[in-house]
Amino acid sequence: MCEVKVVENTKIITIRSTYKVENLTLYPLELMLVDDIGHPVSSLEKIAPGQDYSLPIDAVTQHRIRIQPDRMLFEALLFLLIEYSCLKRDSATNGAPQSVITIY
Repeated sequence: MCEVKVVENTKIITIRSTYKVENLTLYPLELMLVDDIGHPVSSLEKIAPGQDYSLPIDAVTQHRIRIQPDRMLFEALLFLLIEYSCLKRDSATNGAPQSVITIY
């Protein structure tokens, strides 16, 4: 994919990979290139909702991609779920906090 634009009478040509990851979710995503074993081979890229990321041209055929929810958001949601679950009262335990964590 090639993009050509003119900025202040200067042509800027951008060559991008044809492989593009679009984040059409409402949450940020993390993308990382990994080798066959799963070890990272590049830095972590964060893709905001509505944004996209073009994979590096040279890495497309050599590596795999790992996409997951943003770790900070995931940890915050998990903390809220655990806190809610621990504060939830059950009549079978005489109003004492439950020790079982339920994640829906």
